[in-house]
Amino acid sequence: MTTLLRALVLGCAIAPLAALHAPAFAARSAFTNTVASSFDAQSGGIGVDGNTVGYLDNGKWMKYAGVDFASSGAATFTAHIGVPSAYAGQKIEVRVDALNGQVLGTLTVGATGSWGTLTDQSTSVNAISGVHDVYLIVRGSYGAGNMDRFKFVPAASGQTVYISGQNGTVIDGRTFSNGSGRCLQISNSQNITVRNATFVSCGDDGIRIDGSSSVTIDGSYFENTSGHAVLAVESNSIAVTNSRFKNAKSGTFPMFISVGGHSRIAGNIGRNEPGKSNPEDLIAINQNRSDSGDPLIIENNCLQGGGPSTTGGGLMLGQLGGSSLNDRNGNIIARNNTLVDPGQYGIAVAGGNSIQVLSNKVQAKQASWTNVGLYVWAQYGASCSNITVSGNRVNFINSSGSQNPAWNAGNCGTVNGWSNNSFPDTTLTGLSCPAF
Repeated sequence: MTTLLRALVLGCAIAPLAALHAPAFAARSAFTNTVASSFDAQSGGIGVDGNTVGYLDNGKWMKYAGVDFASSGAATFTAHIGVPSAYAGQKIEVRVDALNGQVLGTLTVGATGSWGTLTDQSTSVNAISGVHDVYLIVRGSYGAGNMDRFKFVPAASGQTVYISGQNGTVIDGRTFSNGSGRCLQISNSQNITVRNATFVSCGDDGIRIDGSSSVTIDGSYFENTSGHAVLAVESNSIAVTNSRFKNAKSGTFPMFISVGGHSRIAGNIGRNEPGKSNPEDLIAINQNRSDSGDPLIIENNCLQGGGPSTTGGGLMLGQLGGSSLNDRNGNIIARNNTLVDPGQYGIAVAGGNSIQVLSNKVQAKQASWTNVGLYVWAQYGASCSNITVSGNRVNFINSSGSQNPAWNAGNCGTVNGWSNNSFPDTTLTGLSCPAF
């Protein structure tokens, strides 16, 4: 390595090459090596010697325009970089689209022995797809290293993809598979969209969302997930729409735990095939905390196939694990949903306040696990009030071969509209959710 790039950190007075940079060009692949000196803009003070950049001091940056992450996205950032031990431990921050844009990841530069000994050093990055400008920003003191190239490594099948601390990320058309664990983890992020994606054979949840807001899962496909297809926890404004779910190995299709804001589960189709699935509830809502003026909406979903679980079923609303959380449970509207052979029950109100069950259809033939089509029963000490059940049609045969369309346990106060349902409706036959 020449003296040029070593000089600044050794204290010599060599003028920075602020104006030297390669011309901009069309989109470049994130997954092939990018020459470090081919930046499209820089902060000033970056030294260049052939492919190599130096003078990488705190706050300095380089911009690489039009980097194409395709639809597969990246899991790892790898830089070919060198630094003596005395200067090791400084950081290269990777951002997209602006100097203050989303942080994809941060590489802590390890010692290589000398400025001229360059090695590949890697860090995991948040999931991102499409074409973006990439910014590499130095965080530390001075002399973070000499670097001649970098690249991103695509997310491979068999590993969890992470979105953490991001705003505005869109994942479109990507396929996820991870037989040993969760496929996609979204944490502490906002305005995230996952659309037209495929989740197959996830060893845990297909998607888990924690501490996030304004997350939309739309037009996506889930099959053979071993946990929940979509699990949202302590989050706000979560939408699961127009998606397809097939053969849950356990868990649910969507499950929301302590979710608030403007949230929706709508227009989805779920099918479980006998002998190929073992779901619990098809949709489960636990400790819902939507405001009264902006309830959680569950509508226009078609769900088919439950059992052999003797405890699980179709729509579980207001489920609550303890009375200490009673004030965070309610404000749900479930309407115009169709449930076909959904399991032990069809629709359940297991506690909560201000829950409306409106104009749904539930049909089930006799099976060893079937019990009741629709019930209202406050369980586990949950508070329960202001429940409306109206306009529903239920034809549900229990395990004894008898009609058992509905049951009101009487511990939720007066259930509004109870007499305005078809319990049973023996004309309700031949229902089926669309095949896919």
